[in-house]
Amino acid sequence: MNYQRHGLWMTHLPLEELCWQRPLVCPVYTSYSLLCLTLNEPEKEYPTSVHELAAHLGQLHLHELIQQFLYWQLNPEDDRTDIPLPLCPEFDSDISVFHSATSTFHAPSDPSGIRGIHHEVIQSTPSWHNKKPHHDCVFVEHDTEALGIQGLDIVYVLAFMSFVADGVHYPSTLVQWFTHVYEEPDQLTGMWMVQAEQSADGSPIVSVIHTKYILRGTHLIPIFGQDFIPPGLHFSHSLDTFSAFYVNRFINHHAFEILF
Repeated sequence: MNYQRHGLWMTHLPLEELCWQRPLVCPVYTSYSLLCLTLNEPEKEYPTSVHELAAHLGQLHLHELIQQFLYWQLNPEDDRTDIPLPLCPEFDSDISVFHSATSTFHAPSDPSGIRGIHHEVIQSTPSWHNKKPHHDCVFVEHDTEALGIQGLDIVYVLAFMSFVADGVHYPSTLVQWFTHVYEEPDQLTGMWMVQAEQSADGSPIVSVIHTKYILRGTHLIPIFGQDFIPPGLHFSHSLDTFSAFYVNRFINHHAFEILF
């Protein structure tokens, strides 16, 4: 998936300059839109070299994924989904890892705050409150002209990262992709259904994307089927255990106005 070629309006001004210090010229947004996504504090316990980090995360192709990411950053007009590595830039910079990021967005149906501006924290941590892992799923915007879920994809956040290449800072995200089960929502529940996207050998599709394409978090509900759930199954293993999921448009009114 090449998300480097899709445009997404982003403000480079702090929100204080954008709105609170200039209330008379604050922009009026008429659609659901991302203002910014900010990585929070970097974690210290991770290796900084790409090969050591790849082993630590269990993502042995991380180096190649970052090289392809950099190629698309430099060649946004190239719409190929798989770039040969000889064409990709070399990469040997230090990498920082983050356990969370804050999404600041505008929700037109909820006018609380300044012009309906809200924020939420997206988690990707191996130990939530010193217990099990917590990796959120998020919406990724790939077509700003399409309506509803037609312009969105859903990914599973494996890690938030940042690095510098040739003097440019890249806040990025290692993600696993989902794909739609059908071309329309489930007739019984009214919810869209997704499943993990897989390569020809059955392995999940993983890539590195820029954080600017992340809109906000989403909530997936497993499609349980007819079998009983094992008593010892922890909810943190749901995304690895079940084969398909409902995209929950009823989790809050923000999701309801996006998912149609």
